[in-house]
Amino acid sequence: MNNIISVKDISKAFVVKGGFLKPRCRVLALKKISFDVAKGSTLAVIGESGSGKSTLAFILAGLHRPDEGEVIFEGRDLIRLYDSDRLIRKNIQIVFQDPYNTLNPRYTVYDTLKEPLLLHRIVSAKKVKDEVVKTLETVGLRPEYLDKFAHELSGGERQRIAIARAVILKPKILICDEPTSNLDLSIQAQILNLLLDIRKKDDLTVLFITHDISIASFISDNLIVLCDGEIVEEGKSECVLNDPQNSYTQSLLKASLLQD
Repeated sequence: MNNIISVKDISKAFVVKGGFLKPRCRVLALKKISFDVAKGSTLAVIGESGSGKSTLAFILAGLHRPDEGEVIFEGRDLIRLYDSDRLIRKNIQIVFQDPYNTLNPRYTVYDTLKEPLLLHRIVSAKKVKDEVVKTLETVGLRPEYLDKFAHELSGGERQRIAIARAVILKPKILICDEPTSNLDLSIQAQILNLLLDIRKKDDLTVLFITHDISIASFISDNLIVLCDGEIVEEGKSECVLNDPQNSYTQSLLKASLLQD
């Protein structure tokens, strides 16, 4: 398969403010990260808190700028595209860990889903409601949800709305930043299966950020393991998880087995 996105030697540092008698310091979140993502595949990025996986997701979504390196999306410089082409955000969408903090509390579900349609002129004004209802059905929700507000929804329902808001734009890449970590196990499984169904139906490319290696094994074709901002292992998910070569990957797998 052709690569839809290529990350080349990406580095990112943050300046951490010091406290009393403590100077400010510079923390490297990513160190010369390089990898490719094949079109239509799901790549899982695994790592513990502080490994740099969310920083990577935010760079690909245009929410952070790298200090060094480049990201090539369909043969074009993605970082420059974010500066010059507003429509690029239609093609790369992100679903966050906590949808409650990303859904406008004053918006109904209908308001939330119609806004991106109108902003990017996906359909005519006359067809907006039909498209919203169709997308709601895609994520397993009935039209009765149109007039509900975020506080009236369960955690799983809010995440379905967040996914609907992303996929309603028919993106080419969907970035999922730990979208199931705040959900009960049964709801996690529902959301993961929903993402798999949407990926297949829409031929989406998915970048899935997680600290849970068992989730990665379920949803991904390929994976990379991040530790302290560096890739320590990568390859086909089945191969890496059945025969991990790096001690850090082995420890993640052992921790996952203990939790099960």
